[in-house]
Amino acid sequence: MTTYQQTTRSIGKFTEFVGESKRQMIPLSSDEARSLRRHGQHVRVIEGIGWLTVDGRDYVLQPGDQALLGEGHIPAVVGSANHEPVLFEVIRS
Repeated sequence: MTTYQQTTRSIGKFTEFVGESKRQMIPLSSDEARSLRRHGQHVRVIEGIGWLTVDGRDYVLQPGDQALLGEGHIPAVVGSANHEPVLFEVIRS
């Protein structure tokens, strides 16, 4: 599992890549959410049922589903869609 770093800003917690890996795993508990800076990466659900908010639209992602986070100034937000733990994978483009 690739490590990740959480940074705290005035608008919340962000998850950003650390190191050279092209893949990053983001485990979230049932009541946790994370903001992801958008640099054209893909986000995929590995375990659980996840939700993704990007550009004001909400998506529910089943295991194996993935979405492209296009470039943008407004971060995407990921979390659990059913109050159970969820595991996301973020893949650099």
